[in-house]
Amino acid sequence: MFARRTILLAALSATVAGVANAAANNAKRFLGKWSGAWDGQWPMSIEVLSVNGGAAVVVYTWPDGSVRESGIIVGDKLKIPNITLTLSGPNAGVAVGDFPTAHRTADVSR
Repeated sequence: MFARRTILLAALSATVAGVANAAANNAKRFLGKWSGAWDGQWPMSIEVLSVNGGAAVVVYTWPDGSVRESGIIVGDKLKIPNITLTLSGPNAGVAVGDFPTAHRTADVSR
């Protein structure tokens, strides 16, 4: 009985570790500089500098400036204040900006 429990606990631990590693590798898919143009007109970029688990450090840049933000990665989405980047491929995605003055979208690539 003890041996069976030990084997079951070892299998469960390996499964949990595998899921955690998969999530970390998934989050690292966001690393790099993603560039596009809001509504096809206004240049922008989102550069993911680092990823630690589901947390990311991001620099968002637009023609008038830039800001360093903290982000959260869940599945195929990276969320920073006012912006959500959703991956659609290894080097492609869509950014959606919900800004105080407008709702914008941008196809982005890396």
